[in-house]
Amino acid sequence: MLRETKWELFCILAVMFGMPLAAKKLVPADEGMAAVLLLFFVINPTVSVFMGIRAGRNIKKRWHLPLVTALGFLIFAWLLFSAQEMGFVLYAGIYLVLGYVIMLSTAMLCRK
Repeated sequence: MLRETKWELFCILAVMFGMPLAAKKLVPADEGMAAVLLLFFVINPTVSVFMGIRAGRNIKKRWHLPLVTALGFLIFAWLLFSAQEMGFVLYAGIYLVLGYVIMLSTAMLCRK
């Protein structure tokens, strides 16, 4: 399982941890909110969609990708920002549902 999904796990790690860390450390405080909004509303959902597409092409081996994407976001958001913030659970749930809906849609489209 791990050997087949190294690239996907690296992308999840880079986007869900590396980009928020870079936004927190490199972007000035005035522009930090714009960077975080861009991450939460554009980049992270796009990653969830791509991981859902990758998982939908081979569900038996990659069903875990949408789950890892959502959990990775949740863990790294709590580590970087605040563990007491429960709003991140809502975002993680949305990313999870988005990834699995796209996965099932892709599986149905690839089957035909």
